[in-house]
Amino acid sequence: MGGDEDVKVQQPNKYVQGLKDFGRFLYNSDDNTVFGRGGASWAKISFFYLIFYGCLAGFFAINMQVMMMTIDEDVPTITGRSNKPTVGINQKDLYIMDFKENEVWGKYKEAINAVKDEYKTYSASINADKC
Repeated sequence: MGGDEDVKVQQPNKYVQGLKDFGRFLYNSDDNTVFGRGGASWAKISFFYLIFYGCLAGFFAINMQVMMMTIDEDVPTITGRSNKPTVGINQKDLYIMDFKENEVWGKYKEAINAVKDEYKTYSASINADKC
């Protein structure tokens, strides 16, 4: 009955201890901190980012206003398929289409002529209204 008995001290689980430490980091009730910062520190950071993002938003608004002033409302900015020079293909033998073949192109010719006739009557009525 001697005092030579080994007493086993139970070690805490390292995962459980890690979760407890992380919870204490999220909110430490002893120091009244959130994420390791007090109320004054959070107020200073919030004020800084409010000013910072306010300046970014103002810069963006000014930038958009200046860019919108360069657009002419009477002239379209895109004319044609592309505004990029030298995009078109200049090889004449790349696309070979014979529009004289009536079996293939006859219905397309008729459709285009119908659209042209409709446009002519519409534009004639508008010109008559202006006079």
